[in-house]
Amino acid sequence: MTSKRQPHRRSLSLAKLDEMIEEATMDAYGESEQTAGFFTLLVELFEKASLAREYYESFGVNSQNYTQKSAGTSAWIAEYLRLLDRLCDQRKEA
Repeated sequence: MTSKRQPHRRSLSLAKLDEMIEEATMDAYGESEQTAGFFTLLVELFEKASLAREYYESFGVNSQNYTQKSAGTSAWIAEYLRLLDRLCDQRKEA
C-alpha cells in the first residue's frame, strides 16, 4: 500500500515567482524567447527541487509492497509528466 503522507514541498511566494519569471524573460526578444525563458525556469526549478530531495520520502520496501511507489515518487512522476506535457504542448504551438 502506498503511503498517504504527502512529501514536504517548499512553496514560493507570488512575489518571488514574479521576480524569477522577470529575470528569466528580461533579455528575451519577442514572445517565443520569453516562453523559452519561462519554460527553462520551470525545468530549473524542478531540477533544483529534485536534487534538494523535496520529493524524497522514506519508504520501507518488503516482499509485499515492492511494486508500489511512495507518495514522494508518485508526486515526482506527476510533476515530471505535467512539465513534459506543458513543454510538448508549447512546442506544438510554436
